[in-house]
Amino acid sequence: MNVALPRFDDGLSRRRQWLYAGLGTLLLAGIAVAAFVTLRPGYQVLFRDLKPRDASAIVAELDKQKIPYRLDESSAAILVPADDARAARVKLLSGDLKLSGVVGLELFNNSDLGLTDFAQKVNYQRALQGELARTIMTLDEIELARVHLTLPEVTIFRREQASPKASVAVFVRDGEMLTPATVLGIQRLVAAAVPEMKPTDVTILDSRGTTSGTDAPLQVVDDPRFALRQAIEDRLQRKVMDVLAAVPGQEHATVSVTADIDYDQSRITRETHSADGHATDAPTTAEVVNATSRTALPPLPAGGVSGGATPSSPTATQRTFEQVVGTPGTIRRLSLGVALAGEVNDAQREKLRALITAAVGLDAKRGDVLTLVPFASAPARLSTPTPVATSPAPAAVPVSARTMTIEGSDTWLPWLAMVVIALGATSLALFRRGRSRTAPVKLSVENRAALASRLRNLLDEEDAGHARH
Repeated sequence: MNVALPRFDDGLSRRRQWLYAGLGTLLLAGIAVAAFVTLRPGYQVLFRDLKPRDASAIVAELDKQKIPYRLDESSAAILVPADDARAARVKLLSGDLKLSGVVGLELFNNSDLGLTDFAQKVNYQRALQGELARTIMTLDEIELARVHLTLPEVTIFRREQASPKASVAVFVRDGEMLTPATVLGIQRLVAAAVPEMKPTDVTILDSRGTTSGTDAPLQVVDDPRFALRQAIEDRLQRKVMDVLAAVPGQEHATVSVTADIDYDQSRITRETHSADGHATDAPTTAEVVNATSRTALPPLPAGGVSGGATPSSPTATQRTFEQVVGTPGTIRRLSLGVALAGEVNDAQREKLRALITAAVGLDAKRGDVLTLVPFASAPARLSTPTPVATSPAPAAVPVSARTMTIEGSDTWLPWLAMVVIALGATSLALFRRGRSRTAPVKLSVENRAALASRLRNLLDEEDAGHARH
C-alpha cells in the first residue's frame, strides 16, 4: 500500500510559503552569525594610545613575526588574538623595538669594540635615560616622559666631587593629575638608579612647568620639618574627627587643622649667686642661643635640664649655673576649622567647642584658634583618591594587566541570541497555525456517488413525511 506523505506547502498560500522561506533563511543566518562570533578567537589590546610612528614600528614588527593583528582607530590601539598576546609581547620586547623614540640598553647589543671611552659613556647615559623613561611611562598618569641626566666625571684631581643631577619632563594623560606621591616616587626611582644621587637632586616638571592647579613648581623633597608638621596635623585631625563621629548628626563634619611648629633649638643658661648656701638678691642672667636646623631636625638630647655648682672662692659664696635646652618640634600655635553637619544652637556649639578643645589640647594663652561653622548640609567627608585599574595603559607600553577584548563584542551577543530565538518561535507558531487549517479533502467518484445517494434518500424521506400530513 503506497501512502503519499503530505507536503509542507499543502494547503498554504503562495504568500505564506514566501513568508516561511524568509523566516527560515533569517533563522539560519542568525545561527551562522552567532556561531561565527562565538567560535572566533578573542582579541586583546597589545598597545594603545600610540603615536603614528610607534604604531607603524609595531605593525612592521608584527608583520615580520607573522602575527595577526587588528587596528582600532578610535583608541589608537593594536589588538592581537588572546592566545598570542603573551607571546607577541615577549617577541616585541625582546627585539630592538624603539617606542616613543626612546632607546635603552639595546644600544649595547651590537656594540663596537673600537668605540672610544667617551662614546661608551655617552651610550651608557643614553641607555640609562631611555630605561628610566620607559619605566616612568608605565605609570597610569604618565603618557610620555623624558629623562636628562648630568653625570659628572669622577677624577682624583678634584677636592670636591660634583653630585649627579637629573631632570624629568612628564606629560600626563587627559583628565589625569600628577599627585605629590607620584612625584616623590619618580624622584626616588631616578635617585636609586644613579649612584651618588639624592632625591633632592631630581627636578620634575610637567608640560607647563608647574603642578596641575597650582603655581608652585612641581618639586617635592624629603623635608623632615614638613613631614613632622604633616604628621602632627593628621594626628590632630583624626582625633577631632573621631570625637565628632561619636556625636549624633556630626558624622560627616569636615575638619581642617593648621599647626605652626617651632623648629628652632634653644639653650637657656641661668647663673645664680648665693652666700652661705642662701640665694642673694643678685639678678638672674639668661642667655638664649637659637640654632635653627636647615636640613634635618637635630637629635633629641638625653636630658632637658642640667645644672651644676662651682665655688668661686674658699668662702661660702657659690655660683650656680643652670642650663635648659629646648628641643625643636614644639607647637607654637594651632588653628582648627570645623564645618558642622547641620544647624546647631548656641548650647550645642559651646559643648562641641569644649569637647574639641579638650580633645586636641587647645591653649588660649598660646593663641590657638577654633572656628565652628554650621551648615545645613555639610559636604561628605572626602576620602583619599585611589588609581582604575581600569585606567588606560601608558603610551607605547605593553598592557600586561590591563588587557581587554574588543569593545562591544560581548554586548550585542545576547541581543542576537534573543532575535534568533524570537524568529524561531515565530516560525514555529506560524507553521503550526498553517497546518491546523486542514486543506479541503478531494472526494473520489465512489464517495461522491455514495454521498449523492444518501442525500436523495434523505430528501425522499422528507417528502414522504410531508405527504402523510
